[in-house]
Amino acid sequence: MKQQKGVNKQIQQSVFNLITQMAGSCLLAYPFVCYKLGWVMSIIIMIHSAVSMLICMYYYIQACYYTRAMSYKDLAVKLLGKKFGMVLDISLLVSYYGFMTAYVIISSRGVVNFVKNNFGYSMSTQITKIVICLCIIFPLTLLKSLKQLSRIATVAGMIIFVFVGSTVFYFFYAISNDGVLCTYKKDDAIIKISMSFPAFPSQSSLTQFLWFIMYLPSMHANLSTHPSMPRFLKELVAPYPQRLIMLHKSLRISIAIAVVLFVVVGFTGAATVGANIKQNFLQSFEPCGFLWSDLLSLFYALVVMINFPLVLYPLKTSLVQTFGHQIETKKGYMISVFINIAFITAALLLALFLETIVSIFGLFASIAGFFYYFFMPFYCFIIAKKLKSHYSQLDTITDNAQQLSILEQTKNQAVKDFTTKESVLVAKTTQELQGEGILDGDIPAQSFDENGFITEIQHPFKSVDINRKLTGIIIIIVYALICIEGVYMNMGDVIDGFKKK
Repeated sequence: MKQQKGVNKQIQQSVFNLITQMAGSCLLAYPFVCYKLGWVMSIIIMIHSAVSMLICMYYYIQACYYTRAMSYKDLAVKLLGKKFGMVLDISLLVSYYGFMTAYVIISSRGVVNFVKNNFGYSMSTQITKIVICLCIIFPLTLLKSLKQLSRIATVAGMIIFVFVGSTVFYFFYAISNDGVLCTYKKDDAIIKISMSFPAFPSQSSLTQFLWFIMYLPSMHANLSTHPSMPRFLKELVAPYPQRLIMLHKSLRISIAIAVVLFVVVGFTGAATVGANIKQNFLQSFEPCGFLWSDLLSLFYALVVMINFPLVLYPLKTSLVQTFGHQIETKKGYMISVFINIAFITAALLLALFLETIVSIFGLFASIAGFFYYFFMPFYCFIIAKKLKSHYSQLDTITDNAQQLSILEQTKNQAVKDFTTKESVLVAKTTQELQGEGILDGDIPAQSFDENGFITEIQHPFKSVDINRKLTGIIIIIVYALICIEGVYMNMGDVIDGFKKK
C-alpha cells in the first residue's frame, strides 16, 4: 500500500509538470486559432493532435526505454548516428527560439497593457521589450543554479488554471449580459465586444483546408513534451519496467487534461470576444479595461520571463558541451554568457518587429517540427518491434536488486547489429549499471568508452517488416508535406506582420 502511494504521488507530480509544459503560453494563442478555423475544424484539429501525439509519444517513449537514451539527442545519435543528432539539435534550437521570441512579446504586452489601463500611461512596446530583456531576462540567465527559478515556475504554473477559470467566467458573464462582453468608446462611437463563433470561416473551401493544414504542426507542438521523457525515465523511483508504465500513464492523463484545457479556453475564449479576437488572447480584453484581465496579463508576463532562462538552460548546456567544456567550469560558464547574449539578442530582434505570436508558433513549429515532432517518433514506430525483441530482458526486471544482478552478469557482453551482426560500441560503469540496457554477445575491452554509455546502435531499419516500413514512410512523407505547407502559409502571415509594422 505504501509503495502504491509512492507510485501514485510520482504520477501526480509528473502529470502536473507535463501539463505546465503543454499548456503554457500556447494557451494564449489557441482561441485565435479556434475563431479563425471555426468550431467544427477546431474540434477535428484537436482530436487529430491528441491522437497523433499519443501514438507518437508511445513509440518515442518505448525507444527511449529500450535504448536507455539520456536525452532526445542521445536517442537520435544511438538510432541514426551523430549527423542526425546534430539535425535534432538544430531543430530544438529553432523550435525553442520561436518560443523565446513569443515570451518576449507576451511579457512586454502584459506590462504595457497593465500600466496603460490602470495608470493611464502609454509605454513604448519596443522600449519595454528592450528593458525586459536587458534588465530582467538577461540577469536571470546568468544564474548558475536554476533550482529556485524552477520552484517559482512550478508555483507560477497555477496561473494556467487561474487563466482557464477566468476565461470560463468571462464567457458566462457575456452570456448573462445579452452576449456583450463590454462596450467602449472609439472616435466618439460606442463599440460592443459581442459573442460570436462561426462553425466555419467565410473563406472558400480550399482556403479553409489550407488554414487547417498550416496549424497542424503548431497544434501538435502544443502537446509536445519530447525532451522531458528520457529525464522522467531516469528520475522516476521504481524498477525500470515500472517506470515505463508510470510514464505512459502520466502522459495519457496529461494529454487528456491538456486537451480539456485547450478546448475550454479555445472555445469559450473565441466565443466570448468574437471578431475582436487577437493572437494574444488576453490582449482582446484591452478595450474593456477589466482589472482582472490586466492582472492576468501581468502574471503571465512574469511567468514567461521566468520560463525564458529555464528553456534556454538545457540548450546552452548542450552548446557548451559541443565546444568541449562543461557549464559548471569557469570557461564553460563564460561561453554560456555569450550564448545567453546571442539568444536574447536574436529573440529581441524578431520580437521588436512582430506581435503575431500565433504566426511565430506556427512558423517555427513547421520549420523544426518535421524532424522533431514527426520524423523521429515515426521512425521509432518503424523499428519498435525490433528494439523490443533485442532488449526484451529489460521487461523481466521486477526489482532493483534483480536489475543490478542482471546487468552485472551482462557487463562484458555486446549489442549485435540487427542486420550485419557486427559489434557496436557499448559502455558500462558501475555507477551507471542500474537501469542500463541488456546486451548480448562478446565485446572487446576497447569498446567501452570513458563515460560509461552506449555510444551507438546500428539501426535495424533494413530488417523491418515491409508493411510496417511502408506505413511509417508514408506517414513521414505526409507530415513532411504538411510542414512545408505550414512554413509557406505562416511565413506569409509573418511577412504581413512585418509590413504592418
